[in-house]
Amino acid sequence: MINAIRAFNSQTKFYSGNKIIAIGKISDLGHKSSSIHLQLVEELECCNADYILCKDTELKQVVNKVRNKNITWYPNKELLINDLKYLCNEDSLTLLKSSVTGTDFPEIAKSLPDILEMNDIEFDGDNLFEKLSKVGKSYIRINNETGQIIEKFNSNQSQTIEGMSPLIYYLKAIDEKLEDRIISMKSWPTNNSKNGYVEGLKIHIYTFLKNMTNSPHPSEIYELANELFDNHIERKEYINQLIQQLKLSTAIATNLTGRFRSKERQSYTVNDLYQVYKYYKYDLFKFSNTFILGLKYKSGFIRGEKETIIFTSYQDPKSEFDCFLSI
Repeated sequence: MINAIRAFNSQTKFYSGNKIIAIGKISDLGHKSSSIHLQLVEELECCNADYILCKDTELKQVVNKVRNKNITWYPNKELLINDLKYLCNEDSLTLLKSSVTGTDFPEIAKSLPDILEMNDIEFDGDNLFEKLSKVGKSYIRINNETGQIIEKFNSNQSQTIEGMSPLIYYLKAIDEKLEDRIISMKSWPTNNSKNGYVEGLKIHIYTFLKNMTNSPHPSEIYELANELFDNHIERKEYINQLIQQLKLSTAIATNLTGRFRSKERQSYTVNDLYQVYKYYKYDLFKFSNTFILGLKYKSGFIRGEKETIIFTSYQDPKSEFDCFLSI
């Protein structure tokens, strides 16, 4: 793989478009797997790629150690292919490299040319994640009385750059009928005295649940997850069960808080949200007629008198959908 990266470097001067490296794991390394994969760190830091896309668990440690590069880890092949569609612009150069077995890369390499040929959305030099958010604007309108879909907009392109972890934890708390009590906030990396989230802060469980419905602060998300799960493994098992039960994308919750991180890609679609709505349409609105996820680009649910709007990647959804709703 190192030889392939060096060969890629030697060819980049002949291309004016994006230079992209997309790599998967090296299989069958046994106990040497970690140390051998870490040899890629220096090569990637020094390579000529504008963007580096990595898949497979073995590459996570590599992504975390590489500095000063646009490098991202992907939880599934669908999301990696999705982003390659925008990065592979005119006169671009892309290296796809992995082992032949134990990884999705042979399948990615086989399908990518046809996908690129059908793609008609150009990457115009914007920040990739800004572009994905703008392209990902989508909504579904639902009649509250009949439950029927009234209209879909851009559902095929729907996507986000954040995960739905706050929604997932909210649903688990509702399912388990988590009792309201006062707890003391623990020490979290996002605590900050300026915003009031500090170790020892006394707060009601139900306050956390209510706040989950309106772009919650990361410290609140950490705390609620800590109340619901004993450890990381238990949390991942629950998320995987929910994904299977509701038929959701496997990229909906890559990190614990759902926050955007350029090094770990996550995303969900308006169709994922619709699946959640079908199972939990009453529980979603226990505290409010809205359930909003995300910071700059917001996604979620708004329930009006006659219609419910399910949406992804809007900066000001309440204003956008005011013409449909009477909240």
